[in-house]
Amino acid sequence: MPGLVTEILADYGTIPQKISLFLKKRNGSTVDQMLQNTSLTRIQVVHGLSLMIQRRFVKYFQYEKKVYYVLDVEMVYRRTYYAIYCRLIEGLFGENAAALFMKILTNGFTKPEDVSSEEEREELVNAGMVISVDKREASVLVTSSGGLAEYMARAKMEREIDGMSRKNRRTSEKSRFYVVDFGALDAKLVDSRLLTLVRKRYSSKAEMTYRSILRCNLVTVDTITDNLEGETNISREDVASHVKYFSNCGLLRKSLDCTETYFKDGDDVRRVLVVDSLGRILSESSKEARRIFSMILEHRTLEDKDIVTKSLVPSYTVKKALMMLHLNGFVVLKHSGPGESRPVLQWEVDIDRASRVVSEKIKKMLERSWSLINQRWRHVRSSDDVEDEADRELDCMLGLSLDLFVLGPGT
Repeated sequence: MPGLVTEILADYGTIPQKISLFLKKRNGSTVDQMLQNTSLTRIQVVHGLSLMIQRRFVKYFQYEKKVYYVLDVEMVYRRTYYAIYCRLIEGLFGENAAALFMKILTNGFTKPEDVSSEEEREELVNAGMVISVDKREASVLVTSSGGLAEYMARAKMEREIDGMSRKNRRTSEKSRFYVVDFGALDAKLVDSRLLTLVRKRYSSKAEMTYRSILRCNLVTVDTITDNLEGETNISREDVASHVKYFSNCGLLRKSLDCTETYFKDGDDVRRVLVVDSLGRILSESSKEARRIFSMILEHRTLEDKDIVTKSLVPSYTVKKALMMLHLNGFVVLKHSGPGESRPVLQWEVDIDRASRVVSEKIKKMLERSWSLINQRWRHVRSSDDVEDEADRELDCMLGLSLDLFVLGPGT
């Protein structure tokens, strides 16, 4: 199979697909190298690259007077998250804002004259989901692997020091673009997943407490209570209990400066979401495997006999579940033992390895779903059965895309 990246770019036509196939093999190539190794003409390559740069799928850099083009694989994978992003924006800002956001998201670099809904545009900009960039800032996005935020802050400082004429300000305003800030968008989506997880695991009160935490600059029990926005049914004792729970499960970490302040650690939060996704995926195939996975995760390492004793599951079922977990990357077998004694075989959860293995399987499933949807889309109006199948495939794709977002697409 050609791969998920190639299948995604097939939506944009055969030219971007052929360019992506070549860049996947030789990333960082010139136009002449693409001409020599593809059946495309120069104008086709130039137009294809222009489209992919505008959509933010390709970056470029100059070296010794030659321009080299690089396929941004991570950005292509983001194409699978578009429906999730739009659903998030619709829930936060409404349908009109979501429609405008979808336009900017799919267009990549969007000119102001192509954005007619000024009220929704300002709402998205003020929330940080969309940013306005000039030509120089836009060039940073397509030529640099670094972030734009640092560059924009430095440029603003330089303008304040050097000063700018009114004429230059007017000129720069005319040549601006609107683009999606994926860093802010991903953070907002992570917060949304955390709130859903807290509500599912604990209670709606705990969800309101965590929502208050996300609004706090300094996280203490008092600031959380004050920031609950009129939720009178949640007491300070409730907040203290919730904070203790969040600290125990990794959603919050207590500061080490002997003060009663807390903060959200990005790595801890990601681990919580990853474990939740892996556990849910396991539940769909084997509840016994899910139970054993959670047990090993809690105890860090366990021997076979300990798993049989603690799980209250027959030994043959434990063996079958462990083999399934091992083959799919959820657990690894470690050798350990004191001194020169005989090594003891113990099972251990490797979250990073499990994430990589499962995300690769998800990408293969997404590739098949993407291909099937593209095939059925041509016949979507031929019968109700075909339309129902396409809807089911889309629902499946949304679930897979969300799992890929949490686990990470890898390379």
